[in-house]
Amino acid sequence: MGYQMLEATIAPQQMPLLAPSGVMEGEHDRLVMRRTILSVAKRRFARFSYDGTSLSAIARGSGINTGELLHHFDGKLAILLAVLEEG
Repeated sequence: MGYQMLEATIAPQQMPLLAPSGVMEGEHDRLVMRRTILSVAKRRFARFSYDGTSLSAIARGSGINTGELLHHFDGKLAILLAVLEEG
């Protein structure tokens, strides 16, 4: 009965999708974007240094705008710390 009631009240397009690993699809996308940002930042920091790398350059290289980048990280220092944490 609980399943039928749920089925009747939540349209299929409203039900959360799961990525293959069981992580919610939105969360999976967020993690993929975070990995992309860190990968781009790591390359740019290595090539141009921390001071020579701008948030807009990291965002551009990640395929997003600076506002979207700041949705994932509080700023350039937070990105650097995340890159260093990963090793």
